[in-house]
Amino acid sequence: MNILLVDDDAGFNFLNSRLLRRLGVIEHLFVCDNGAKALKLIRKLKSNQNSIPKIILLDIKMPQMNGFDFLDSLQEMDLEMKEEIFVAMLSSSVDPTDKLKSYAYPQVIDYIEKPLDAGKFFTTLHKVRNKQNVQKI
Repeated sequence: MNILLVDDDAGFNFLNSRLLRRLGVIEHLFVCDNGAKALKLIRKLKSNQNSIPKIILLDIKMPQMNGFDFLDSLQEMDLEMKEEIFVAMLSSSVDPTDKLKSYAYPQVIDYIEKPLDAGKFFTTLHKVRNKQNVQKI
């Protein structure tokens, strides 16, 4: 499974990358430090549908393009397999309006409060697999 980690915090990216690789459930891990770079990466990968990340771990508060702006742009993107991309918001924000706003986007399947750990990631992975099974019906 391909995963895209989008966070402006280099320390969190380092720790989260280590954790995700150690869990052994990923094929490719892509890391971007803002939403604009993440969109550019997805546009680059869209010619090969197998390369598109299935899970995006997305921070909310980032410079240049925040998580919500990224989600708005992702919804507008011409991408065949858009409904097969699942987003988990990964944020230090405890503002309940951020959580409510996140779930208004159809791709958002989870809201994870930092720091990420194995249990939180596997909960998200379980939600993704359940959603994929429902889509196949």
